[in-house]
Amino acid sequence: MSARDPRLDDPGADDPAAEDDGIPGNRDAHGHRLRHARGLSLVARSAPLVVAGELAPMVAALVAMPAIVRGFGAERLGLLQLAWVLIGYFALFDLGLGRATTRMVAVRSAHGRSAEIPPLVVSTVAALFALGVASAAILTALTPWLVDHAFRVPSELRDEARVALYVLGATVPVVVVTAALRGVLEARQRFGALAGIRIGLGLASFLGPLSTLPFTSSLVPVMVVLAVARVIALFAHLAFCRDVLHGAALDWRLLPELVRYGGWLTVSNVVSPLLVLLDRFMIGAIVSVEAVAYYATPLEVVQRVGVVPTAVGMVLFPAIAATAASDDERRRELLAAGLRLGPIAAFPLLFLLSAWTPELLRLWLGPEFASHGTAVVRCVAIGLLFNAVAAGPIFFLQASGRPDLPAKFHLVEFAGYVPLLAWLTARYGVVGAASAWSMRVAVDAALLVLAANAAEPVPRDARKRLFISFAAGLSALCAIPLLLSDAMKIIASIVAVLGMPLAAMRWLSTPRERAWVRQAIG
Repeated sequence: MSARDPRLDDPGADDPAAEDDGIPGNRDAHGHRLRHARGLSLVARSAPLVVAGELAPMVAALVAMPAIVRGFGAERLGLLQLAWVLIGYFALFDLGLGRATTRMVAVRSAHGRSAEIPPLVVSTVAALFALGVASAAILTALTPWLVDHAFRVPSELRDEARVALYVLGATVPVVVVTAALRGVLEARQRFGALAGIRIGLGLASFLGPLSTLPFTSSLVPVMVVLAVARVIALFAHLAFCRDVLHGAALDWRLLPELVRYGGWLTVSNVVSPLLVLLDRFMIGAIVSVEAVAYYATPLEVVQRVGVVPTAVGMVLFPAIAATAASDDERRRELLAAGLRLGPIAAFPLLFLLSAWTPELLRLWLGPEFASHGTAVVRCVAIGLLFNAVAAGPIFFLQASGRPDLPAKFHLVEFAGYVPLLAWLTARYGVVGAASAWSMRVAVDAALLVLAANAAEPVPRDARKRLFISFAAGLSALCAIPLLLSDAMKIIASIVAVLGMPLAAMRWLSTPRERAWVRQAIG
């Protein structure tokens, strides 16, 4: 076996963009130099890895979904969509300990307290396993009610749906424990390893159901395949974290700090997924399970665009946490980078998907999905642009030790969103549900931006430029229905993909970032 390249353990080695900001103990638990690159260089190096890991499921969906639609039918597909939603929700129901682990590992690595990291990780894993078992018991107990009363499941599919949800519930401990290990890898900026695992899991999420179709159209084998994929992903995380797990002992004294920080994250982790996913359940309860398929299937693709600004925030989170008490200038620069780079990167994708939605849906899933889904996709795309603005501030607030602010905003939004969603869904169907979601996201983005700017004010001129750029992008998305011919769409798409991002980067980026881009190109 060849000698191991030390750059695999120190991804910042030999990287001219990586800077030492003078933080004490600027090394991780094993002596590897932490990366403290400035905003754009840090994002440019790591965010593409996160995006690659998240876009793999979209590519798999594009390939597999037409066959899944034909093989399972609209009703089973609706149930499968709800199953994906449930497992995604329970993955976030971890008392906030996953994100808390990321912050605490990053802070301890940056400040010379690396000896606390192994017992911290082991204690977190043990606590989350117990929480996962309790969550699995809750889902198992709720399954009969969900199938028989909450959703309009056809009588001939109810037994199959119950068994499928029981299998799904058994994977909850696995998913919750994986969240803590993922937090460790994020803190150590091992985004390459995370991308590899995410790609495999994303492919399994869509190709797994496809692999069962030659044998049966039942959802039970699908749930078994998905459960096996989650177990494999857990062991992959364990392999990359073995150095901080080997020989470490439990230390329950570290948990109170985790729980204190994660308490407000728990509120966000419980409420935020409901805010994002409640529309599926509301459609299933008010309209039909079949309508869930027409609504959620195209959204599985368009909402993947949200991974671009999320990737920016995920990369910036440990860097902000590591400098929370030592470098106000750099924190301000990282916040500004999150505000700029997320929307700039997301806008071209949102414009293309919105402009060509009818053609893409007709080619991908057929005219019926195009008829039901075009207005939904275009409405949600507007909300996703607001979401791109919000990604930087929410990660900034959480990394800066203020997870309570996003949580409080989510509680306030939930109180208004539920009745609005119910009313618009009952009145306008799937388009009403999409409209309610985008309205809620716009309010959320405004609150988060105001809170982040109050904590670390961005210069007034930069705020003005950001607002004008966002208003231009929002106006372009709203004007898409006015593009009545293919020629107009082609011209507008070229401008959106090439012109607007280049203009925004030139107008919004800092001199240091422009110099870094020139150096990188050279």
